Formats: sequence, structure tokens, C-alpha cells
Amino acid sequence: MSDDIRSHNIGTSDYSKYKIQPWDIWLEYNLNPWDADIVKRVLRNKPGERRLDYEKIIHVCQERIRQIDDDYYSGMGAPTEWITDNMRIQVAGDKENVNENSTKAEVLEAVKRNWRALKDASDELKADKEVVLAAVKESWWAVCDASDELKNDRHVVLEVVKQWGGALRNASDELRNDREVVMAAVKQDGYALGYASDELRNDKEVVLAAVNNYALALEYASLALQDDKDVVLAAVKENWGALEYASDELKGDRDVVLAAVRQEGWGALRYASEELKNDPSVAFEAMKNNLHACRLFGQELVEDILTALDSDNHGIGEDNVMPPAWEQALNDHGWMRE
Repeated sequence: MSDDIRSHNIGTSDYSKYKIQPWDIWLEYNLNPWDADIVKRVLRNKPGERRLDYEKIIHVCQERIRQIDDDYYSGMGAPTEWITDNMRIQVAGDKENVNENSTKAEVLEAVKRNWRALKDASDELKADKEVVLAAVKESWWAVCDASDELKNDRHVVLEVVKQWGGALRNASDELRNDREVVMAAVKQDGYALGYASDELRNDKEVVLAAVNNYALALEYASLALQDDKDVVLAAVKENWGALEYASDELKGDRDVVLAAVRQEGWGALRYASEELKNDPSVAFEAMKNNLHACRLFGQELVEDILTALDSDNHGIGEDNVMPPAWEQALNDHGWMRE
């Protein structure tokens, strides 16, 4: 019974033809679900979905890093609210000779050499803006040891988000609505747009800065800017997956959808309007990038496109003779060209 199970696949992956299958690796290494998922995606080969597999692997890795960081920083006694997905910290370095009796001048010199020295300073100096800014300029992580008041000081937060935009999520509502602070944050990490005020998510310049850094930040733009062609084009030209967050109207805009498809993103067609999914010019671009896109279209449309490809010499051989790779790709998806 077990041999029968391993002799075939459910779906289009081809694990069963190999002696060692993902299951074997999971069991032998006793992998957790996250690592098992990564292994599975590395080993599988679904036609036309390789890029999507790698994007999913990145997403899973980011979640595992978040989990590991949570455990690590909690063990260091870091405030829970400052434990975040993108934390990075250098733990090496000599300990500075700082204590609660150290003078301001001594602590200033110490934090400029090693920002960790702020942790051992007096509460008074942890509330000193000059000292804290000096430490934060060395590493944004130093803000964790600053006084509560300075954690929401505009100048301190601005310096922090310049180094790591995601820290915006811990800022006050006032600072999340501060254009300069938010702009600095999204330029460093476009994902920080998700922590900005509603007003600034509706600021075209801010949103453009965000999607130019991280195209999928379009998810956090206002509905009005998800319907702005300039913004959406900027996003899909960076990452075709951003089309998912465009307005329904722009999912039906030929320029936008073509821009997404041309990024080797024929997978973007899943988000396109039904009309454009059957638009010859869009299908033409998709199949030029990857012939496996043919599985998304009807046979009549595929035949029309192949005829156009023949006449324009876009990869089809002379005298209407199809190269073996194209013929195999079509056959894989059930298309037999007459």
C-alpha cells in the first residue's frame, strides 16, 4: 500500500519519479513544518510557478527569522514591543566601562564607541536626548534602552527609522502621521507604509517611495492610490505580484497588466480581469515570456497566438516547424497543434 502511495503524485509536481522524496527528508531530519515547507518548494517543479515558489520560500524564511528573533531577543530581556520581524543586532564587542555613576561626558564617549553602553548608564542619562541620539546613530537598537519619553521623541524616532523603517510601528500616532518620519521609514523599508497614518497612505509621493522600495507595499496604500495608474505601474514594474492589490479597474487596464506580465510575471494573469485574461495582446506577451502560460488560455486563442508568433518569427522555426521545447511545453498542457 505504501509503495502505491509513493508511486504517484496528487497534482502536477513530479516527486514520485525520484528515489528520495520530500517526505523522506522531512522524516530523516525531523524537520519542523516551516523547514519542511521550504524543502518541498525547493524540490518541486510545477511548470511556470518557479518564481512564485521562490517568493513563498522567502516569505517562510522571513517568518522563521521572526520566530528566532523573538526567542533570542526575549532571552536578552528586550522589551516585547520592540521585538519585530526585521531585527538585526551585532552582539560582539568589548563591554564599555559604564555604570550608573558615569558622567555624561564618559557615557557620550562610550556610546560612540559601543552603543550597548547606554544600557548600563543611569536613568538620567537614558533620558538625555544628546546621549541617546549619539547611541542611536551607532545602532537603532539602542533606542530600546532609552527612556519612554525619548522612544517617542521625533528626532530620535527619525534617526531610528532611517536605519530600520519597520520601527515606525512602535511610534506614536502623531509620528505615524509625520510626513518626514514616514517618508524616511518607507524609503528604508517600503513595508513600513502599513504603519503610517491613513492620511499618509493616501499621499502619492509617500506611496511611490514605498512601492519603489518594496512593490508589495501597494497593499497598504489607500484605495484611491490603488486606483492610481502611476502608482500601480511603478509597483508592478518592480514586482508583478503587486497587481493583486490594484483596483478592479486597473486590473482591467491593458497597460498595467502588460507591464506586470512583462516582468516574467505571467502568473499576474490570475489577478487580471476576465477580459484581459482572454486578450490576444496580453496572452501574446505572456507566452513570449513563458510558453507554459498557454495553460491559462483556450485552445483557439493559443492557436491564434502561435500563428502570430510564426509570422513574426518570435521563437517559432521557419516553415512553420515548431522547436521541440515549444512542442513539448504545449503537449504537457494538452495542446496538440495541427
